[in-house]
Parts: sequence; C-alpha cells; structure tokens
Amino acid sequence: MELKAFKIQDLFSVEGRVGLVTGGGSGIGLMITKALVANGAKVYIASRRDTSELAQQLTQAGPGTCIALSADLTSKANCEALAKELSSRESHLDFLVNNSGVTVVDDFMDYPDDAWDKNFGLNVKAPFNLTMASEGNHSRVIIVSSIAGFHGGKGQNQPAYNTSKAAANHLVKILGSNLVSHKVNIVGLAPGVFPSEMSNPMIADKAVHDKVTSSIPMGRLGDELDMGGTVVWLLSRAGAYIHGSVVVIDGGRLLFV
Repeated sequence: MELKAFKIQDLFSVEGRVGLVTGGGSGIGLMITKALVANGAKVYIASRRDTSELAQQLTQAGPGTCIALSADLTSKANCEALAKELSSRESHLDFLVNNSGVTVVDDFMDYPDDAWDKNFGLNVKAPFNLTMASEGNHSRVIIVSSIAGFHGGKGQNQPAYNTSKAAANHLVKILGSNLVSHKVNIVGLAPGVFPSEMSNPMIADKAVHDKVTSSIPMGRLGDELDMGGTVVWLLSRAGAYIHGSVVVIDGGRLLFV
C-alpha cells in the first residue's frame, strides 16, 4: 500500500458521507453533529423538539450540511416511519448514530415501575428498532451507551438507566454478531461525564462537580473535541475494523467507580 493512503485527510475523512444522529440537537448528540458537519458530512438530526433553526445555523457554518427531522422513537412504528422518511430522501446512509436516551432519577427504595419501561424503551428498544428498520440502508452504526452500564451506580438512584445501558452495551454484541453478514458495522460508545441536559443538573452544584472531577484521572469532564474526535475516528476509514466492541471514553473514570 502506498504511503499516501495513510494521510490523515483520507484516513480520517467523513467528507461527503450521509447519515442520521438521533438526539443530534443537544448534549452529546450535538457534539457529534458539529464534528461531522465541520468535516463535510451531511447529517440528519432527529428529535422530538424543533431543531430546524439549529440545523440551518450548522449548515451555514459548514462545510457539511445539517437537516432537522421530527421524530419520536418510543415506538417501533415511529422508528420505521423515520427510516422510511430517510429512504425517501437518500438512496443510502453511510452511518447511523443511535444517541437518543433518557434517565429517571428517583428514590431507589421506591423506584417507579414505569421508569423501567421509559428507560428500556428509548435506551434499548429504540436503537434496536431503528437499526433494524433501516438495515440495508447504512454501513456503520454507533450505539451511544454509558459507563453507567459497567458499574453498580451506587447512590445514583437511577437503576433503570444503569441497567438499560448495560443492555445497550450487550445489544452491540448481539447486533454485531447477527448483522455482520449484512455488511453492517456495529460499535458502541460509552461516555463518562460530559456536559449535557442529562448531567447538567448534577454537575451544576460546585461540590458535586468537584467531587466528580476528582474521580476522573484526567482531572476534567469530557468536552466537545473529545466526543467529536472519537466519533469522526469511528465513522472514518480509520475506525472501520472496530466491530462489536464498546469504546469507553471517560477520562479513566471507570477505573475507580
């Protein structure tokens, strides 16, 4: 192989690629969207809220483009409808980033039963349903999970979230083993603590922020460049041989949780 094949502009390029990021208008999803658009990708973002103005702003910044779609992924029918909408717009998707998620924090000893359905519905069923609904229409799938799926979550009071993320981590292996013959690449991404709507209420308290930060060997929370750079790597040629594994991006926090 010639040396030019190893040049960064080719090896890590996502220019011209087309795909979907669910929950791509806020938090970790927005970090991912920004990185892809900044590197020339065409990104559809699906959300229950109106993100059309945000999509226009990202497109203006370019060089890639961003298109907002309205979607509620809490049912199989809705996932299939979103996949159908994308198929009507694009002949093929290069990537699908299943990022939408939810948590319910409540009294651990009296945890609400419906919280389990809510967490598993969006954190596990939706990635499965959307991946299967659009199977054959994309080549690379990322399931955004969490390091919460690897530890006991003592004191977090969100047992359904932690358990659903453990299930999402395993879903990567299940889809990876069953879809490999369909030439679909599956990889999981388990972030630690990043600024987002989900984590902001926790880290807004300085004492809690300092405690969390002190538990991270790298001494800080994750940021946009950490997340964006990792996803660009995974969706580029450089990350093409990673399949059926969950990539942890947490600054080393999982070592001490």
